[in-house]
Amino acid sequence: MSQPGLEYIKFEDRHLIRDIYIPLTESEGGEGYQLAEAKMDEAYAFTGSPAAKLIFDGKDRQLTQWLLELYAKSDAALEKRENFRLEHDGTLFRAHRALTVAGPEIALRAIPRETPTLEMLHMPDSTRTLLMDPDLLYGGFVLITASTGQGKTTTASATVKSRLEKYKGYAATVEDPPELPLHGWHGEGRCNQVPVTTVPGQMPGSGFAEALVGARRYFPMISQGGTTLMIGEIRNAETAAETLLAANEGHLVIATFHGSSIQNALMRIASMAADKMGVTQAYELLAGTLRLCVFQNLSIKAAGDWWERGEVKTKILSVHKDDTVITNALRKPEFNAVVTAINAQAQQLARLGDKPSLGDLKSALRGVKG
Repeated sequence: MSQPGLEYIKFEDRHLIRDIYIPLTESEGGEGYQLAEAKMDEAYAFTGSPAAKLIFDGKDRQLTQWLLELYAKSDAALEKRENFRLEHDGTLFRAHRALTVAGPEIALRAIPRETPTLEMLHMPDSTRTLLMDPDLLYGGFVLITASTGQGKTTTASATVKSRLEKYKGYAATVEDPPELPLHGWHGEGRCNQVPVTTVPGQMPGSGFAEALVGARRYFPMISQGGTTLMIGEIRNAETAAETLLAANEGHLVIATFHGSSIQNALMRIASMAADKMGVTQAYELLAGTLRLCVFQNLSIKAAGDWWERGEVKTKILSVHKDDTVITNALRKPEFNAVVTAINAQAQQLARLGDKPSLGDLKSALRGVKG
């Protein structure tokens, strides 16, 4: 039964929808096959605000037909894979079959047809400037972390696109499924998007490490740097280890990761990688490769199109390769010292004000001790 008192989405406001959830009920079919049927009256959606809204309104024929057609496309795609993309009524959706204690749901998130540049995103200029640092042409690890639905993939994809347009070079993305459209040319830079194939019966993300190894084999030889590897999400020990190894090979590695803070994300990634390569090597590689970690929060305005609606607030940890203060704290590890550095860098950024130059940023953030 649907929750009483909730408002219904209006058909004319469907373009504002960011997320749709359609609960399913399953019954046993022939030869053990599970037959799924949508519980449409329980379907709900979010438009960017905290308030959920119902979406199956029997009085609104247009909205009902719109949702039924969306479900039919989702149901057909689910027969082939758990994660997929589909198009409906001019909107692209990333979809996933999720499990709850009440049964499975189809979770769909609206994604844009065009990948933004960093200039198109409403984020602090200091974060944008650090993501475009030319020193990153020679490799390192950039981590974008946040909780679910905070725009991590958008920031990572915008960074790849912006850097290809400015610095040229080659990028490969490893995603499950590929989200924002990056495949192809961006100025004189080229990007190839590589889908991850998860073996049936294994955990989601189990194919990431293999796809990473394959993508790295085909990086071109570029004498002045400029090879970028974007990882859609670090989900397991194998992917965490391959991420740090790739960053240590001279590639710029941009990865997303679910985390509640910068220090939380870094501790968990090192811990995951340690399961495959040992504690000492995991923390040594993290300390030697980390160049920037961005923790972000996204707020959505009620009106506007795509990037106009979003505002990103960030915390950062910037690490110069010769910065012994932070690298030693990561290597030991001493995460209390890492937290001190994060807070000290936040104070330095506040003193710099709006639109600081890259030189001013690097001078202010290098070697901070809190």
